[in-house]
Amino acid sequence: MRDLMHAIAKHNHHAPLEELASEVMERIQISLHHIHLQKLQAAELIEYDTDRQLVEPAEMIDEIHPTLAAILDADPALDSLRRQ
Repeated sequence: MRDLMHAIAKHNHHAPLEELASEVMERIQISLHHIHLQKLQAAELIEYDTDRQLVEPAEMIDEIHPTLAAILDADPALDSLRRQ
């Protein structure tokens, strides 16, 4: 989950991680843990091991990959997400 938090912080705040306040990272972590990861897991897009703080794509992610790729291709503002 740490890598995911760092990617979100970097994308949303456009600043090096070292410059972000610990409160920002804490808000991202809380939001991921209590909202976003639970929703993605409920949709069977990820597998989330809360004990190990491990997030992995579920098998279903392969089914929606073409749709996600099309969305990223259609919006140049999302190009930075493709590289993460």
